[in-house]
Amino acid sequence: MEVLIRSPAACEVRSVIKFLNVQSFAPIKIHRQVYEPNIMNKQMVPRWCRQFSEGRQSVHDEERSGRLSLVNDDLVELVRQRVMENPRFMITELSSHFPQIL
Repeated sequence: MEVLIRSPAACEVRSVIKFLNVQSFAPIKIHRQVYEPNIMNKQMVPRWCRQFSEGRQSVHDEERSGRLSLVNDDLVELVRQRVMENPRFMITELSSHFPQIL
């Protein structure tokens, strides 16, 4: 009996891939096991199989640099003050009052 995990975390899917890869399942067969729309595409399964075969142990995302967030405590406080001044503050007004966000 197949049981689907609703909205599995990426590490859960990678754990299944890692397990089946150790069991010598072909990537296409692994994809059939883990496939569900918006879970993992066909190209990613062989990539993860290759990484696990090359010795990768972790199923978690690696830390990586990305685009820095513009949101900081000062900006949050400015938005909070604006809302407190005018409770009818509209989201569309963000662009005029806080152009750095959009």
